[in-house]
Amino acid sequence: MKEFDLVREEKCTVWVRTFHRLEAETIEEAIEMANQSEGVDVSEILYDTMEAIPIEQNGGYSTLEIFLNNTQDNPVFTNGKT
Repeated sequence: MKEFDLVREEKCTVWVRTFHRLEAETIEEAIEMANQSEGVDVSEILYDTMEAIPIEQNGGYSTLEIFLNNTQDNPVFTNGKT
């Protein structure tokens, strides 16, 4: 039996929680600053919210690719257009 080293890459969505410490005159100003990623104190990736993106939501382009021997030049499998 042959042994294969494969690498599977998948495009996903995930929520990121970011804490901001801001000085502003109003809450509206603080929200605008946060929307522009100002005053970032700490960020964390919420891995339990991770979901695979269906190819239909990616314009038919691949959201899953498998590569042989960790070479990412030419995938041996894709689930959509490349």
